[in-house]
Amino acid sequence: MPEDAAAPEELALPARPDRAQPITPRGYRRLASERSALEPSRYRAQVIDQILATVEVIAPAMIDGAAGFGCEIEVEDESAKRRVYTLVGPDEGDPTEGFISTTSPLGKALLGHRVTDVIEWKRNGRDEEWEVVDVRLPTEVELCVK
Repeated sequence: MPEDAAAPEELALPARPDRAQPITPRGYRRLASERSALEPSRYRAQVIDQILATVEVIAPAMIDGAAGFGCEIEVEDESAKRRVYTLVGPDEGDPTEGFISTTSPLGKALLGHRVTDVIEWKRNGRDEEWEVVDVRLPTEVELCVK
């Protein structure tokens, strides 16, 4: 169903986990902004309402100098190419933009690492080693109250 379509009465909303899912303040603001632009009868609006009602806003934090929820982690591969990933909740993951869910295999591999750690990772069917070159809080860290 197109995301901008009206929600048919018989179409059920996607199931949500029993526990509140973590979301960064940035992710919450992005979804709330998207929702405010939609008519309430739209399916996407109802899905976003359900998400926003079942998340817990968690401020980005490092864990003893290591990558925690909401942190940016910069890695360098064997060819010296660098990538920056932001560790986020499952409702805001967007791998093409570098937002990696902490529940994904890559998110789990990155979580808890600190500068100089080496992460072994399988990418495109190849084993790779990535060195962590930086772990930081996002530049825009602020609290967001639901």
